[in-house]
Amino acid sequence: MSAPQLASLNRSNLKLHRRLNPAKFERVFQIGDDYYRYYSDEAGFCIAQYIADQMHRAEESWVYLQSLGGDSWCFISGTKNTVKSAAFSNISDIKRDFDYDFVTAETIFLTPESVEELQIEGPIDFDYQEIRAVFNGAVPDKYKLIDLQAVKLKLTVVTALVGAVVLGLWWFTSQKTDTPSAQQYDPWLEWRNSTVIDAHSTLEALVRITSLGYTLPNDWRIGPIVLTEADQSLVVPIIAAETNGRYETLKNWVQDNSNLSPIVSAEQKQFALPIHHESRSHTNVIYRLGIYQEVLHDDFLALGAQSVNLMDLGYLSGVRRWQLEALWTDVDFSIMQVLAEMVKARPVYMKSLSIEQGQNEGVLSTLRMEIIIEGVE
Repeated sequence: MSAPQLASLNRSNLKLHRRLNPAKFERVFQIGDDYYRYYSDEAGFCIAQYIADQMHRAEESWVYLQSLGGDSWCFISGTKNTVKSAAFSNISDIKRDFDYDFVTAETIFLTPESVEELQIEGPIDFDYQEIRAVFNGAVPDKYKLIDLQAVKLKLTVVTALVGAVVLGLWWFTSQKTDTPSAQQYDPWLEWRNSTVIDAHSTLEALVRITSLGYTLPNDWRIGPIVLTEADQSLVVPIIAAETNGRYETLKNWVQDNSNLSPIVSAEQKQFALPIHHESRSHTNVIYRLGIYQEVLHDDFLALGAQSVNLMDLGYLSGVRRWQLEALWTDVDFSIMQVLAEMVKARPVYMKSLSIEQGQNEGVLSTLRMEIIIEGVE
């Protein structure tokens, strides 16, 4: 079982989202002024929306977790009666991919069967509230994804009939006029044509290279790291330690670690990884931001940042953008792994980053980062 993709949109964005993310099946729910589009290339049901509607929760944030037997689980996070995210997967992947939802949820609801399953592995390490299973396998038809091809076929037949009538009238009433065809305007063209660098994968790469740098010979170490959104590669220089580094020891280290040859060069004295610039045309989800940018701002402060600055960049086409700048000093390099997990599967992109290594191994004297957060309101 798999969950259809979900996008939270306003009315003006719905049509554009359909054009950017075509699907064979979909169903749209309107809740207040917002539209929730479930879409997939496979037939199915909007089980997440069905569960949210049955729960009628008042909490600002909640998580529902139900064991479906075997290694299959149903996970839903929501706000009141709206769905933020949903997944049908194993419990390990759910905990890993939706850790942020578990941490920030006001209430976590577990079915009795889920409690029993989780306790097999040991004590449950979070507060929860038991609730009867909402999903028992039967879902009303109003939550079934609509076959868009069937709908289009019906519309085609109706349109053909109407068109025949209109064509007949046209012969009697129309006059040929030469009018230039209007060029179609795409209001999101600028956003679709732009590219971004995923912050999560960039931080993960830095953790890997920094860890490798700590295994260099004693007379070599990694140097300052500077990355901008225009760079095509993440380059980490290898510099001499306190005294002049011996080329022989560096070359021997590279030879002993031949599996690293694609990313390290003794001649150029550097690690280098290509950076993937993600194209907007392949973006599958337009995120609903809410106050995520403010939460991330406060989380950075909680992680000991010396300064954090959040700036509203306005709109790029129909997408709201924020820039978040943060500075840490004398911090353990493992903070990069923590930051990577915080922005995983989130609409966060790297604008610039600079790192100065500290005198002690494993310590960064400075870590300065600028990221872009974007989505719809």
